[in-house]
Amino acid sequence: MLSLLAKDFKIMFSLKENRKKQFLSVIFNVFVILILIALETVIFQMALNKIKDYYLAPISFLTLFLFIVSILMMVFMLFQAKKLFFNKQDIEQLSIRPVSNSQIIFSKLIFLFLMYYTTCLMFTIPLFISYGVTFYKSKLYYYLLLFYPFLAFLFEMGIALIFVYPLKLLLDFLKKHIIVQFIVAIIVIFACCFLYSKVLTIFIQLVANNQIQSIFSTEFINKLNTVKKYFIPTNFLIDIFISHSKRTFFFYLLIALGVFTLGLNVAISSFKFFKKSSTNAILNKKEIRFNIVSPTKALIKKELMMIFKDSNYILSYSGLLIVQPFLAYLVIYALNTIFRSGVFAYYITLLPNFLPLIDILLMMLFTLIIASGANSYLSMEQKNVRIMKTIPVSLYKQLFIKVAIPFICSLISLFISVIVLVSTHVFSITTGIFTFLLSSLILFIFDIVSLFEELKIKRNKIKNTFMSSLYSYLLPLVYFIVTLLLSYVGLSIYIVYLLAILCLMMLSLPYLLHFKTKVSDLFLKLELVN
Repeated sequence: MLSLLAKDFKIMFSLKENRKKQFLSVIFNVFVILILIALETVIFQMALNKIKDYYLAPISFLTLFLFIVSILMMVFMLFQAKKLFFNKQDIEQLSIRPVSNSQIIFSKLIFLFLMYYTTCLMFTIPLFISYGVTFYKSKLYYYLLLFYPFLAFLFEMGIALIFVYPLKLLLDFLKKHIIVQFIVAIIVIFACCFLYSKVLTIFIQLVANNQIQSIFSTEFINKLNTVKKYFIPTNFLIDIFISHSKRTFFFYLLIALGVFTLGLNVAISSFKFFKKSSTNAILNKKEIRFNIVSPTKALIKKELMMIFKDSNYILSYSGLLIVQPFLAYLVIYALNTIFRSGVFAYYITLLPNFLPLIDILLMMLFTLIIASGANSYLSMEQKNVRIMKTIPVSLYKQLFIKVAIPFICSLISLFISVIVLVSTHVFSITTGIFTFLLSSLILFIFDIVSLFEELKIKRNKIKNTFMSSLYSYLLPLVYFIVTLLLSYVGLSIYIVYLLAILCLMMLSLPYLLHFKTKVSDLFLKLELVN
């Protein structure tokens, strides 16, 4: 059993990467989790301080926060269960070992429970402690909280197990149908942007109209008290751990065990079917036929397929390119509205051209952050680097295509974004023109810097992204501060823009001088997975 658990641990947390990279990844993840927990706790405590005197309001807010955690936990465990139950390499290893299906499934459930218990405890205990401290709960209250993840696991893991096989079938279908995959990804991204726009609209109304207190109004709290009964399973768990209702405990236990049993049966049946079909699939491999095209067309097609067919790129790059005009409009319009209202409007009058300069800064950041999703020009090739060195195609042509395809895609998205912002009167025509020029120039420099970083990668070493990070984050901020100061001292905004263009062009010179010689030498020394 311990060996099975160790194997599952390796599946969930890949140990193939070098230790330094793993260590940095762990540090980063811990930091992000701590930030989320702190943010969650601070927001909840602030809400409690505001509404603790309202009838039932504290319990309603606690139910709301725990319900959000519950939804996120179900989604998280759904994908973890999919990764654990339907791993082809895992099936191949287990097929040659004398291990029964019941032992395999039991070990996976134990591992999922340990993962769930740890994660759930991290995000729910701070909320319960804040509530307990505010309302002076006894020591028994804190002790019983250790059992909250046990009860929550039955229902939430049961839901995850019910939908784990349908999720696998859906993802397999999307992998086979690239166009459908792309359309679904775009719909999901647009849905997220739509929800974000609604939240942003509410935030603008609250800040611009000074209505933050309306969140804690009696009307809102009454609505929350009414709808909290639909927050399943959190409403039952609150009754058990806060109100200590025995009747609710047995009622919830009956439902949760039913859901978990149903989910477990679905997971067991689907796992057995997957194990059998995976074994048969090895014997029935289909022959793949390729169409012969020119090397240039083949290279362009390969890059386009990586960007628009790879699910990782769809979510981190190509999908964001498509929604960039919409997302840029939402954020820039919201910030312009805030800066033009209230006390901000007074300070804006003291800083001429503040709005157009910060608008250009935001557009630069949008462009560079999205472009960073496709700047792994050579590291994504892995073993194919050896092929790149041996095929009878010019090195410069290969690298040009690798850099040009994402650059042109980013440029098109940037152009459409500027057109949208100008046509909706968020940007003036002048601001739009210089936004496109400055953002295009800094994007070009960023891509060249990223290419040199890729060419300097050493085998089993972490890529040094120091310079590309400087150009993508620090340089736009330096541009904003310097141009704002020049504008403040009375320099014409057109001269400021031209100076910015000139400075960016000069920054690109160290990389463009002797470009061919540098690239050729670095490429010959390249050590990825050769």
